[in-house]
Amino acid sequence: NNLTRLCFDIEKKYKVNLGESYVPIISIMKFRQLLDIVNVQLNECASIDENKLLDTENYARENTEFYISDSDSATKEPLNDKFILSQNDLQDNWYEMISKDYIVSYLNGDLLENRFITSTGRPLKVYWSIVDLTLANYNLWKRRNDWYSITLQHKCLTFHLLDNMGNRLAEGNDIRIDQTINTMSVNIHNINLEDLKKYYEAMHKFNPYWISGEPSVVYMISEYIRHSGVKTFENLKYIEFCGETIPHDFVTSIKAVFPNAQISTLYSSPETGPIALSCSCGELHIFENNVNVEIMKNNELASESESGQIIITNLKNK
Repeated sequence: NNLTRLCFDIEKKYKVNLGESYVPIISIMKFRQLLDIVNVQLNECASIDENKLLDTENYARENTEFYISDSDSATKEPLNDKFILSQNDLQDNWYEMISKDYIVSYLNGDLLENRFITSTGRPLKVYWSIVDLTLANYNLWKRRNDWYSITLQHKCLTFHLLDNMGNRLAEGNDIRIDQTINTMSVNIHNINLEDLKKYYEAMHKFNPYWISGEPSVVYMISEYIRHSGVKTFENLKYIEFCGETIPHDFVTSIKAVFPNAQISTLYSSPETGPIALSCSCGELHIFENNVNVEIMKNNELASESESGQIIITNLKNK
């Protein structure tokens, strides 16, 4: 409630509409504008949720129809009597997943809709409020800055498959550059050698300070630069991998082409937002304000030395 009131105050004071956004790049685009406005106030609000797991569970049971009706499609987990949901549960019951506090926002079209394809090939859509998604991404940006000195003003190269205008698909642009947010995005759908030649000229001119994207795409770019003998990105200082596993030979090749760039790994999902980011030592650190992560084996919490099923509870998206 405090955060909601804060955002309303921001909209009134600075004459901005925090509900307007291009969905797939909200984490970079709208968040940059919001963070510049909120500054210290957002930092204070984001630090008050040290132990929200129980509050989150209680909120879901009291305000979300899916949990209130004790849906048969969800598996009840004996541990703490919690629900363990799959992506199929989310897709089959997406409307019942929207809590009472946000039904009106959904009907008014004010929620951000993120559509994507799961690893099983099934389409899925997830809804966020601008406030919840901003808070989730705040923790990621703060850690980027603390560990790698990445700020919102540094030029970022990223990648996309589809273009969206609001919640609708739009005609795709192979290369998108928005100087106001220092971001360039290139289309990697069926990317080939001819695409790389075209993209390289634009990317080199853009001169990114950091890259956020799939390691396979960054590897293709590094291999093109290495074999073509063209200039590397001289200003590149940071690479953040996401979306794929990272073969060791990819990292070796990328480091050879971009020797001045630090490399980290972001573990995230559209359903939860940022989950963990690796430090300079290569260790993943969980965003405990965003998610609660548990490893379960045979319906019990696994010990530190055991492997098992990863259970993630989202603490931000209501």
